[in-house]
Amino acid sequence: MASHKISTPKGFSLMETLIVVGMLALFASVTMVVGVHAFNRSSVKDDRDLLVGVLQKARSEAMHGICTSEGCIGPTAHGVHITDTAVVLFEGTTYNTANSSNRAFYVQSASTHFSTSGDIIFAAGNADTASSSVTVRSGAEVVSIVAVGALGQISWSY
Repeated sequence: MASHKISTPKGFSLMETLIVVGMLALFASVTMVVGVHAFNRSSVKDDRDLLVGVLQKARSEAMHGICTSEGCIGPTAHGVHITDTAVVLFEGTTYNTANSSNRAFYVQSASTHFSTSGDIIFAAGNADTASSSVTVRSGAEVVSIVAVGALGQISWSY
C-alpha cells in the first residue's frame, strides 16, 4: 500500500497579498492627507501667534511711550502693518517703508494669508485704537480671527 500525502498550500496566495498591499496603500494615503493638513494648520497657527505677539509688543511700546527712531521726541504711537509675508512693527501714526526703525517679522508658512482693513495703530500713552480685526487663513479656510478692541485689548479665536 502506497501512502499518499495530500499537500496543502503554504503561505499566502497572490490575491491575498495584493489585497493587503492595497489596503495598506489606502491607509497610508489617508494618513498622509490628514498629516499634511494638520501640519499646515499648525504652521498657520504659529503665524497667528506671531501676529498676536507683534500686536502686544506694539501696544506695550505705545503705552510706555517708547521712542527708538532717530529724531523722535516724547512718547509716540506704535502700529502694525500686515502683509501676507510679514508683520511689521512701526513707530508713528502712519507706516513708512523707508523708516529704519521698522521691525519686520516674517511668517513661516507660505499658505498663511492675513486679511485686514488697514494698519493697526495704538495711541501713545494709553494704547487706544480703532477697533479692527485680522482674519488668518490657510488657503480658503479661516483658521482664526484676531480682534483688537477700542481700548487696545487683543483677543483671538482658535
